[in-house]
Amino acid sequence: MAITLSRLKSKLYLDIDNDTYDNDILELINSMTVQAISYMNNDEIKSKDDFTEEIERKLCIQINYEFRRRHDPGLSSVTFPNGNVNKYDTHEWLPDVKKVLLRHKPLSI
Repeated sequence: MAITLSRLKSKLYLDIDNDTYDNDILELINSMTVQAISYMNNDEIKSKDDFTEEIERKLCIQINYEFRRRHDPGLSSVTFPNGNVNKYDTHEWLPDVKKVLLRHKPLSI
């Protein structure tokens, strides 16, 4: 299964029924794909077709985060109703996403 517009618009990720944001989401898919490939710098992963299911799932989460925070440049934390605070640098990999990408990055000696 690949990262597709319909997959991202499913209830699991973005829960969007209309087509208003399709171009924005497609741009994020392309951008995140290129960034992930570049970050991993793995000769075996040259396109999104080479992604494992695990990488695809985590990139969907990253794209969801980026899409939801697209109008909040500089936002560094989110406070939830229960009082929990999550702090993230904008335009950085989310911690869980980064862990998966690092696992697929070749070791340098």
